[in-house]
Amino acid sequence: MARAKRLPSIIKKLVDSQTRLSIMADIAGCRVVLDGGLDDVYRLKERLATHHRSLMFNASDVYDYNTHPQPTGYRALHIHATRDQHRVEIQLRTRGQHSWAELVERWDRDTGQDAKHGNADEAALRSLSELAAELG
Repeated sequence: MARAKRLPSIIKKLVDSQTRLSIMADIAGCRVVLDGGLDDVYRLKERLATHHRSLMFNASDVYDYNTHPQPTGYRALHIHATRDQHRVEIQLRTRGQHSWAELVERWDRDTGQDAKHGNADEAALRSLSELAAELG
């Protein structure tokens, strides 16, 4: 599925990380939700690297949140690539990882917290992290 970063998220990221818009890699991109497991995620990454010459990235452009999950429990594989001289982000997730991420976004909307970025009460963050580990 194609995705564009929402304006409030762009503004928050620019302010919080003091980065420049010109180097932000995740304004546009796509998210691939795979029905299989992590093996499928890594196979697809290799396929993108070897079969899609118009998509340029190297090992330093790959952020593996499967082997190094975020403190919140977030897991996925992110690839910051260049296509037609534009920076894009490709997110590769399993169905379980995607369900977890959607749950966290709903949690944040319903509670007014920001668990997605680690800003929630400690018990909630611990529970979300444990759930992420279960969902893989």
